[in-house]
Amino acid sequence: MRRVQQWIDIIAFNRQASQALFCECKWRNEKVSAEVIDELLEKSVMFNCAAKFYYVFSKSGFSVSAQKKAGVNIRLICFDDM
Repeated sequence: MRRVQQWIDIIAFNRQASQALFCECKWRNEKVSAEVIDELLEKSVMFNCAAKFYYVFSKSGFSVSAQKKAGVNIRLICFDDM
């Protein structure tokens, strides 16, 4: 198996419940796109967990396509909401 390096801003595990939290933080003057969320989902495939949750933090908000991806396990948090 080939080792791959990935950058994920924040990861938290609950091993007993086989749960993981993956977070991406973007401090930009532009809205976060759906591609950022897709990349985070793709990176999380490296981890074998029964349940995965995703938080994306943004300084400037989220594009419409990113907002459509939000749901129970994908939370979008804007700086103004913190």
